[in-house]
Amino acid sequence: MARILIYTNIEEIEYAIWKPTEYSSIYREIQSERNGNWPNFANKLWLQGLVSEIYTEDNQVSYGAEKYLPEEINEQFDIMILSCANIFAVTYKELMEYYAKLFSQIRIPIYVISCGVQADSYKELDLLVEQIGDVARKFIDSIYRTGGEFSLRGYFTKEFFDRLGKNSAVVTGCPSLYQTGRDLNITKQKLSEKELKPVVNGQNYMLSLKFYKEIFRNYTESVYIDQDHYG
Repeated sequence: MARILIYTNIEEIEYAIWKPTEYSSIYREIQSERNGNWPNFANKLWLQGLVSEIYTEDNQVSYGAEKYLPEEINEQFDIMILSCANIFAVTYKELMEYYAKLFSQIRIPIYVISCGVQADSYKELDLLVEQIGDVARKFIDSIYRTGGEFSLRGYFTKEFFDRLGKNSAVVTGCPSLYQTGRDLNITKQKLSEKELKPVVNGQNYMLSLKFYKEIFRNYTESVYIDQDHYG
């Protein structure tokens, strides 16, 4: 049995601990939880995908961050999973420094699942490397020293890793995909504009609505999920 620690203060961010769930029912389940009042809908799906993949009879899953000292983590767990979606950004430079120092004390493998880069375009990647490259390397190296690894959200993040000289990480996509099981098969299907139904996941209601108004005009059945809307 693997003793897995998902390194997050789950009580503080108000996420229920979800058991494996069929993806088709996830939206309905979120709506029923606390009348749909969750602080970040997309992160809820992100965490659910991860949990649904690792919750098996062979795994013992626990949650927590600062409540565990490094020596307690080393003694009580076999694997640590870090759930940080957008850590490679100027905003999180101090957090990466904190993690690099903390993880130097961890002796079990740490896996960073579906992490991502925050930059406006590929043209901004060189600037981002200049701004956070040194601390990002320290953070990445602190993970590799434990025997762990990174899975990346997309090829934009892969390009960032390549520019840092860290080439072993692989692109796995969003953990929400994991809920359908390991036999997920995505087939290309050509749809007409009338058949296409985009789902827009955004923050800051007025700005996002203005930005995506062309989508709503062209695809009248679109669904907008506002991460900043409670209720």
